Amino acid sequence: MTPEAKEQARYASLDYGALVNGKAICGGYANAFQFLCERLEVYSIIVHGDAGGQGHTWNMVWLDGNWYHVDVTWMDSEEGAAPDDYFFLASDRQMEKTHSEFYWCRAKAENNLLFPVPKAEKEWEVSRR
Repeated sequence: MTPEAKEQARYASLDYGALVNGKAICGGYANAFQFLCERLEVYSIIVHGDAGGQGHTWNMVWLDGNWYHVDVTWMDSEEGAAPDDYFFLASDRQMEKTHSEFYWCRAKAENNLLFPVPKAEKEWEVSRR
């Protein structure tokens, strides 16, 4: 492995990998999205679970009095293709088709205690104003 590849792999699960290096795994995507939400004062949590038979990480956001899932990793697309918005502001029903065993962890504040994720029962409706 080249020194450059080692450096990129080191940051792949951090927001730095996604935002600066442009290379990340799901944890890097989720941490970058969390960082941006915090800067925009959007309440968000990082969610862990399974997707496609593997451990996976994504986010949930609180908007207009409801929780929604956002999986930035699965929204990423091939270069030049439109992003897949199926996983943007998704309900539990939408996510359960591909994701399972949701939980969130407050590792630093709560000593790795696991909490069930909030319910995302409503599907996002785009306002037609």
